[in-house]
Amino acid sequence: MKQIYLLTSAIILFSFIGCGNNNINLSLYKQRILQKEYIPQICKNEFNQTLPKVAVVNFTNNTSYGKAQTNNKNSSFKLGIGISPIYIGANAKAAKNKTKRFVDPKLSSSIIPLMENLILQTGGAQLFSRVDMDKVDAELKLQDSGLLDPSSIVEFGQASGVQYIITGSLNYVKTNTRNYSGASQAVHDVTKNTESQELQAIGAAFRLLTSLIDGTDIETSLTVKIIDVSTGAIKFTHTIKEKSNLGNNGAPTYSEIIGGIKDSVSKSMPFLSKEFAKYFSAQAYIKQLRINDENIIVQASYGKDKQIKEGDLFNVYKLEKNIDPFTNKSTCDKVRLNLILEASKEITDNSSWLSVKEGNEKELKLLQIIQKIY
Repeated sequence: MKQIYLLTSAIILFSFIGCGNNNINLSLYKQRILQKEYIPQICKNEFNQTLPKVAVVNFTNNTSYGKAQTNNKNSSFKLGIGISPIYIGANAKAAKNKTKRFVDPKLSSSIIPLMENLILQTGGAQLFSRVDMDKVDAELKLQDSGLLDPSSIVEFGQASGVQYIITGSLNYVKTNTRNYSGASQAVHDVTKNTESQELQAIGAAFRLLTSLIDGTDIETSLTVKIIDVSTGAIKFTHTIKEKSNLGNNGAPTYSEIIGGIKDSVSKSMPFLSKEFAKYFSAQAYIKQLRINDENIIVQASYGKDKQIKEGDLFNVYKLEKNIDPFTNKSTCDKVRLNLILEASKEITDNSSWLSVKEGNEKELKLLQIIQKIY
């Protein structure tokens, strides 16, 4: 029995070790494929694209959670049971303590690093440095509750070289608090000392019930915008609603609520990651193809410098010239092929080796475009 258990454990461990393992032994791929994709003249600019420069600025805080003087209240309940010839009842008294302090949650600026992290993950944009962003705040006169003036945006873009500004607003914060623990504790303190087992059971059940019900839910609404600095036009806008739960905390402090707001905003990020990739996804091309007896591997023209890591997936495109039948203007179209590539462990600072995960690998040619799938 012990041998079977050890064998099973070894099989399970081996399975986990094997999962996601995408090693490529380059020495086994000695033959090169030299066939190139034809690139129309109008499409050659696709290989000379520079990464757009992006600045993330303070978000407008439209909520009541700004700089504030907090009043933290602590309440304790005392419950007494009175018995007289004409009355049996209970009365409760609450003792309250208050503490005051001034706080600045900095909700507007706390959103900035979250957005910057998303931009970095796409690998397709240059972030305006935080030192330079201080100058942006001064030039555009950004306030915690201020709005960006379109004419100022265009002027700033022309002077700085920034192509996109990411900003938006924290629209509202809704809190739903349930706090019955004080009353239930008071009931429990009285009933636990009675001789009646029924009252003791009721008090204990009431306390258990309130411990399950008590808590605080926080809902936030966040609007995110991508502004084209050259024109002042809004390229993307979306409002995200998200919730955060503070657990069984039925009486959160101001700081705990602020933490819940920031957590709720953070949970909105996965959706934005996919949207940002549509605007800032790094674009590479196939610079080398190698083949062994069975498989073809691909070398892409970007690596760690564009945040590529093992297991990342990529679409493959070919470039075609398209002539509009109405305007007779020529454009360059990217046509997606029925291929998906996967990054191996062979990744350097500026290149990476990929294997074919899906599709007909015989369609692969040098100079085809690849883009990361989000």
